[in-house]
Amino acid sequence: MPELELAEIAAAVSGTVNRAGRDRRFRNFQFDTRAMKGDALFFAMRTPKADGHDHVKDLAVLPGAGAVVRKDFAAVRASMPLVRVDDPLQAAQKLAAYVRQKYRSLKYVGITGSAGKTTTKEFVFQILSHKYRCFRSPQNWNNWIGLPFSLLQMSGREEVAIFELAMSDPGIGEIDRLAEIVQPDIAVLLNVFPVHLEFLGSLANAARAKGEILGHLAADGCAFVNGDEPLLRRVAAGCPTPRSRGSSTASAKASTLRICEPMWRWMPRTSNRVLARMWSMALRASSRERPNFEPWWPVAIAAIVGASTPGMTRSSTAWGVP
Repeated sequence: MPELELAEIAAAVSGTVNRAGRDRRFRNFQFDTRAMKGDALFFAMRTPKADGHDHVKDLAVLPGAGAVVRKDFAAVRASMPLVRVDDPLQAAQKLAAYVRQKYRSLKYVGITGSAGKTTTKEFVFQILSHKYRCFRSPQNWNNWIGLPFSLLQMSGREEVAIFELAMSDPGIGEIDRLAEIVQPDIAVLLNVFPVHLEFLGSLANAARAKGEILGHLAADGCAFVNGDEPLLRRVAAGCPTPRSRGSSTASAKASTLRICEPMWRWMPRTSNRVLARMWSMALRASSRERPNFEPWWPVAIAAIVGASTPGMTRSSTAWGVP
């Protein structure tokens, strides 16, 4: 995790530090007091279910703990380091964006879609870890709260960081904000399904919301879009991305890369166990019809991302796929 002075944090989140926070440094950032340890900084966020300010008093038993609180919060202990802000959630997002810029030498991968985000993230991590020091967001930390705190877990010694971006309520604009924080070098749009339509209203709006990630690609970035999804192709076509590659399991002629067939390699893991491992995906520009490989889409797109990453060889990608 990054070690930051409280004054540096306050400047990044447009906050003010109390006297007890002078010359203090933090490298552990939490939104749940149950996960707090000494010398950690707690962000007292308000959600529909709870208000983190009600738990600031619990930090009194943790030596060196501090908190990011609203400006109108009445401190329970004058000796506790505090940063006062307009909104602790927005402060966490601002701090995550600051850390992303602080570690700008890393390559960032952002993955979104209605389904398969976590699986694809894990496959990409598995593949790229064979070549690079990699970080990936824990579990499915992919929303307005989880993604910022994922970034705040990085050490800065990584070479590649992989995140998943999700949306719920209000839908439109949520991935836009998350992508603004991550600013991915590689963006992946997996699919779009009729979920969260109570907020979005239509499948077309869902595709548009997913496509918001394309608006924050790095200047030399690359996007991989599921070419089997007409709505995603339309979104990608209307977005001025630096490079966009359609990856298809069908015969979409607009796709640069097409998944033709899986190739399996059997290898012994131990003397009494044989494990089937995906060896590689044969990719070639062919318009002939192919079987449905939808269940393998996360594996395939992970292999494509891995193979397209500078420094990755075909063998590194193949052995990285479980």
